[in-house]
Amino acid sequence: MNQEYALVMVQKMPAILRHIALNLLRKEDTASLSIKNKRLMAGWDISILEKVLAGLAS
Repeated sequence: MNQEYALVMVQKMPAILRHIALNLLRKEDTASLSIKNKRLMAGWDISILEKVLAGLAS
């Protein structure tokens, strides 16, 4: 029983992480950009990535 539950959770993990990442990008309001552009900017600039990830602490 526990092994089956663990397997299901492992399979759903990427979707859960993607959902969390999108919520953090939506929450970030320092720049009025689309989600796509915020994601790209966070990939290019570490300071923007830090601002997005700072949403986890609040």
